Amino acid sequence: MALLLQLLLLIHVFAAMYWFGASAGVPRRVREALAGDVHRARAAFASLARDAKLFMAAGVLVFLTGLGMALIRGFAMLPPRLHAGLGLTVIWLGIGLGVLRPTMQKIGAAVATSDSIPDTTVPLRKRVAMWMGIQHLLFTVITVLMLWRI
Repeated sequence: MALLLQLLLLIHVFAAMYWFGASAGVPRRVREALAGDVHRARAAFASLARDAKLFMAAGVLVFLTGLGMALIRGFAMLPPRLHAGLGLTVIWLGIGLGVLRPTMQKIGAAVATSDSIPDTTVPLRKRVAMWMGIQHLLFTVITVLMLWRI
């Protein structure tokens, strides 16, 4: 059982590191893609869509491995800080899958169907930056909760 916990922890940490690193530059990449011409924006959003699938999968893997470790250890035996971290992780995933993913898809669709970059992408670009910042703040809080022993 200890080996399984160590393996889950290793996957958990690596997936979290990948998510944080891969998603850190998304707002900048969106801004830069929408500042150029429509052909460059289409190519950039195709690349972003591929990257987003990977870091969203890493985010889900972070949650599942964390949940797996909690269930193996006994959910009732976990300290309250880990319960809080798990709850915040659900919110973190909800932002990624429920807000960021559809917003990115809207921008990609708007760019794909237009001959120029539509003005409607400006508030969507700002929404991506704002929610990605909130998601990174949540990630930081969750990391502190996971590591800081009270």
